[in-house]
Parts: sequence; structure tokens; C-alpha cells
Amino acid sequence: MPPKTKISKKQGPAKQAAAPPADPARFVPYALLALVLVLFAYVRVSLLSFPLERDEGEYAYLGQLMLNGIAPFKLAYNLKLPGTACMYALSMAVFGQTKEGIRLGLLFFNLGSLVFLFFIGRKLFNSFVAVSAAAVCAVLSVNPVFLGQAAHATQFVTFYMLGGVFFLIRALEKGGWHRYFISGLFLGLALVMKQSGFFFAVFGGLIIAADFFVLRKDPPWKSAFNLGLYGAGAALPLALVFLAMFSSGVFEKFWFWTFIYPAVYATKVPVSAIFEQLSLNIPPLFAGFIWCWVLAGLGVPALFLRQEKPWSRFFLGLFAVFSLLPAVPGFYFRGHYFIPFIPALGLLAGLFLSTLNRWAGGFFKQAPRFTAALLVLALAAGLKNQADFYFKPDPLKLCSQYYHGNYFAELTPVADYIRNNTAPQDTVMVFGSEPEIYFQSGRKSATGYIYMYDLVYVHPYAEKMRREMMAEVEKSKPKYFISVLTHLSWLAKPGQVEPLLAWRSDYLRRNRYTQVGVIELEPARYLWDREALNYVSGAKWQVLIHKRDEGSR
Repeated sequence: MPPKTKISKKQGPAKQAAAPPADPARFVPYALLALVLVLFAYVRVSLLSFPLERDEGEYAYLGQLMLNGIAPFKLAYNLKLPGTACMYALSMAVFGQTKEGIRLGLLFFNLGSLVFLFFIGRKLFNSFVAVSAAAVCAVLSVNPVFLGQAAHATQFVTFYMLGGVFFLIRALEKGGWHRYFISGLFLGLALVMKQSGFFFAVFGGLIIAADFFVLRKDPPWKSAFNLGLYGAGAALPLALVFLAMFSSGVFEKFWFWTFIYPAVYATKVPVSAIFEQLSLNIPPLFAGFIWCWVLAGLGVPALFLRQEKPWSRFFLGLFAVFSLLPAVPGFYFRGHYFIPFIPALGLLAGLFLSTLNRWAGGFFKQAPRFTAALLVLALAAGLKNQADFYFKPDPLKLCSQYYHGNYFAELTPVADYIRNNTAPQDTVMVFGSEPEIYFQSGRKSATGYIYMYDLVYVHPYAEKMRREMMAEVEKSKPKYFISVLTHLSWLAKPGQVEPLLAWRSDYLRRNRYTQVGVIELEPARYLWDREALNYVSGAKWQVLIHKRDEGSR
């Protein structure tokens, strides 16, 4: 006989019920999410060497200055709040001041966005919607039609927006003053990444108000208190930015460039041109992944079906509307403006498939596999259409393909030449809108005007800006003067750029600059030093580099 088992006094003679075994199926959604994250990371890593474009160059240069202790708006002016530049500075502090370091930082923010989105979909609906949304968002957020390979401000807006939405759902579900405050904090951070993040801060406030008026779970005083905590969290990041700008002595510049001038810039496209802008910029967004858009479109009527979770459907509907609003101001409708909408698009697609799964489940048992196959086919069709981008891409070739007319890769040797022929204290003037040259060369601009667009188009501040730019360059006396004579570096109408060209010629003559570089574009041809000295190029698009004579004062 086997020996008797000793029974503890605490256990007693009755046999305790064994805990039910864990259901392996519960881990499937997490395994699928992990697969999505790994595949997404693979695509991002394969694009690390994609040349920096001008928006990335702007943020990288600002971040570089910040790492050197120089406040935003002191040596470089731009229209955006400084949050994204801070994210660049953080990425470069961790991964290095290179394009690869910037893109690695973007990768981790994107992974965070996908994780937040997964849990949002799971809280609002179910794991099927969560995985579907994460998969769609992973594929589209890196898509070139959204300029997804670049670390645009909207990528960081999306991260903080999704974090804020996740904590908002948790606050509505479990309560707790800290959750309301953290939700507001995240959505306030979305605002300081770019002004368009304001829409998401408003969305959060509306949801808290709707929760009170519709569900009435809490007494009025408590709902007001929660809304106040949320508002305090949302206001804190902007308040800290104001304080930092004031203490750095750049508040006047900061206020003009981020609040006064953007109101002028937003009216550059007349209302009469809205349809033209829509017809020009919206159709390309559907390229390749049209079936994902179809699934998301079918998710819109699914919001209004009389089924379970009406509050979740209202939440998603309002979220989708507010996710589109950041693309509207100014009527530019550029591809990367729609990146914050991609999570809503993924949730809508997942909601339709989940609804279809529930409906079809009454007719055949294989409905879940059928709906999952629809999602896989929709994604696979898009991946096949743009296989050159997602599988073993050639970043230099893709840059030329998707940024035709811009010469980001061709300008990299210019930055290398400047870095190799200057000292860190030397200044440089880029006569064009290519701030990536400043970052890649590691040299400071002779003027805060790192874009020329603001100096050429007609607006009330144009003449003042031109005079200020000229005065800053005259005072700085840059060692090198780089003239980027391409259309997309100026976007000038006939006659608009001539006054600046006349000033340039006079400035180079008066200060005894010598031509030391000529770059002819399409195809790229480089002439340096003696070869370039007396060379007169007949190329349509070109870059000219002039060096100030050592004896010139």
C-alpha cells in the first residue's frame, strides 16, 4: 500500500478543488500582437537608412541644438510647438545623433502606439478587434503614402493620443483621480507635439462630459472634479512649455511662431481651393491598401447597429471624427496629417469584421476563420502592391521614387563637405529649405530662418521676415553659403524669389565669397574646389556652394 498522505490542519480532511487549467486560447491575441510587433519592427529597421527629409531635418536640428543647451526658437524658427523636437533630442541622446538613431527612437514610440491601440480595442470591444486594429495600424503607419517611414510630428501625436485614450477608458471604467489626470497629461503632451493635438484634448473632455450626461454613474460634483483633474493634466505640458520658453528668453519668438504666424499660414490655401486640394491629396491615400479602407468604411454603419456595447460604439464614432480633424486646418490634407486617423481606421475595420463574425456565426461554424482571412487578404493585397517598400527595400531608390523632385539623398555629400571643411564654431547659410544639411553637418545656421517658404509667399509678415533674415546673415557672416536652387526647396511663384536672389548675389560679391562646389541634379554630378571655381552650370536644378574668403571681414 502506498503511504498515507499527511493532511495539514489548515487543509482539513476534505480535498480542495483544483484550480481550473489556464485556457491556452487566452494567450492567442497576445501572441498575434507579438507577431505584429516583430514584423513591424522588421520593416522599420530595414528603413533606418532612409535619407532624412526636410521636416525630419528641422526636428533633428532643433533637437541637436537642445542637446547642446540651446533653447528652441533661439537659433531656429518653426511653426510647431517644441514637443517633437524634444522627442528627437531624447531619441538622439539614447541612440546617437544620426538618422538611424532618430528612426530607432521612432520605432519604440510606434511600438508603444500599437500596444496602446491593442488594449484600447480590447477594452472597447474584444480581442479580435484589438488584433485587427493593431495589424492595420502597423502596416499603414509605415506606408509611404502617409510618409510613414519618416519621424513626423504626427507619429508622436499618435503615441501620446493613444496613451491618453487608454488611460481615459481606464478612468471611466475604474475611476481614480490619478487616471483622469494621467489621461489629460498624455493628451496634453499630444498637443505640445503639434498644435493639431488640441483636437484630442477636446475629445477627452467631451467623453468625460458625455459619460456623466449619458451614463450618470457619478454625482455632478464628482464628474466635475474628474473633468477638472483631466483639464489640469491636459494643461500642464503646455504650461511647462510656456515656462521653459519664458525662462530661456525666447518667449516672444515662441509666441509669434507657434500662435500668431500659424493663423496666417493656415489661410494660405483659399477656401475656393479646398476641392482641388482634396482631389490632389486624398486619392493617393487609398493606393495599395484600398481593401483596408473598404473594411473600415463598412465599419461605419456597423457603429449604428443595435447590438451590445452602444457606449463603445459611440466612443469609437466620436474618436474617428476627432482623429480626422487634425488633417483639416489649412486645407493642405498632406499624407502624414492623416497618421492620427489610422488607429481609428483599424478599429473600424476590426469592428466590421467582428460584427460580420457574430452575424455569420449563426450560419456556419468557420465564421471566425473566414473573417480573419478577409483581414489577412486585405493586408496581403496591399503588401503585394508595395512589396518593394515592405520587403528588402532599397532606401536610396525609394527616396528618389517617393520624393521625386526633392534631393535629400543627393544633399548628404554637401553636408559631409561642410562638416569636413569647417570648425564646430563656424556658421553656415542654407539658401533654401533644407535644414537637414545643418543637422548632418553638425553646424549652426547663420539665421533662424531654416525654411525659405515663409519668405517668398505673400503675407503680412513677409517683408519683415526677409529683412530680419538678411540682417542675421550679415551679422553672422557664415563661412559657407549653400544655394539650393530647386523648385521644391522654394515653391515660389514667378517673381517671388527674385528679390532674395538679388540680395544673395550682392551679399556674395560684397563679402568676397568664392564658388567651391557645384552639384548638378538629375543625375547627380559633384564638382568641388578647383573644379567648381569657374564652372557655370546649365542644369535646371543645382546646388551652389560658396566659401567666404579668409581675409573678408
